[in-house]
Amino acid sequence: MIAVNLVSVLHTQLRGSGCQVFNSDLKIAIPGNPRSKGRKRSEGDEFVTYPDAGIICGQPEYYKGDRFTIANPVALFEILSPSTRIYDRNTKAEEYKKIPGLNYYVIIDSEEVRVECRQRVAGNAWMELTPLELLEDKLKLVFAKEIEISLASLYEGITFEEDEV
Repeated sequence: MIAVNLVSVLHTQLRGSGCQVFNSDLKIAIPGNPRSKGRKRSEGDEFVTYPDAGIICGQPEYYKGDRFTIANPVALFEILSPSTRIYDRNTKAEEYKKIPGLNYYVIIDSEEVRVECRQRVAGNAWMELTPLELLEDKLKLVFAKEIEISLASLYEGITFEEDEV
């Protein structure tokens, strides 16, 4: 449900800006050494993965001509689940930083109201913004225009399990 809410909000906010949202149907790729199927990935190998959502501004650039693999996202979004939490926060975060035009990496928690945003500030330097933890909070991202994503809209329709005492 969070992914649907996210893509819906982004689509509405980006309308007319020259930027567009994509969902987890498209892969993103970070170039590296080609890897044959079945061989374990090692440092320096190409990295191809499915983010939960992303944003492209301008024309999409396709990795190795594959129309289902984007090479030029400006923002990527991951929704944490218990099984992907560590991978999304560590492996994907480090690989995503290698994408030259990527400006934002946003991590949305599915087990509590919490949104983390990492922003490229200059060259290869990244800054982690203060996490947002209230439904009243708004995440502000700047592309061709500034957009605001309210946490209330991201978590609309979501109920969290109460901690058992």
